[in-house]
Amino acid sequence: MAKIYVEFGLEVFDKTLIKYCYDTMKLLGNIKIQETRRNTTIIDYSTSPKDIIDLEILSDEICSKIEPVKSELKHLIAEFSDKVYSDICFVKVSDEKDLSIKINKRLISLVNALNIEIQFDGF
Repeated sequence: MAKIYVEFGLEVFDKTLIKYCYDTMKLLGNIKIQETRRNTTIIDYSTSPKDIIDLEILSDEICSKIEPVKSELKHLIAEFSDKVYSDICFVKVSDEKDLSIKINKRLISLVNALNIEIQFDGF
């Protein structure tokens, strides 16, 4: 098992879009907002860290959060693709053991619909 969480975030390059992006991301629940050194804003939703053997558990969890608001997020990401970057990132926070990296069809379908990437940090 490894301790992992997954996050879905927006990096906003245009300050005039922050409120719109924030209001849309709030549909997911509890989110974080922070400024970067590059003068951009990151608005982030993340799951709590879990000890897991494969990523499918977290894939299903993030899909369950995003799918109900997929159309709003898709519109935001598509309309402002030159001013907003988005991805889903799995973050490994412990090196106790290896785990299986299997991306399920549900997550693949979701990232295809949103036209975003999947990233892995700490793997």
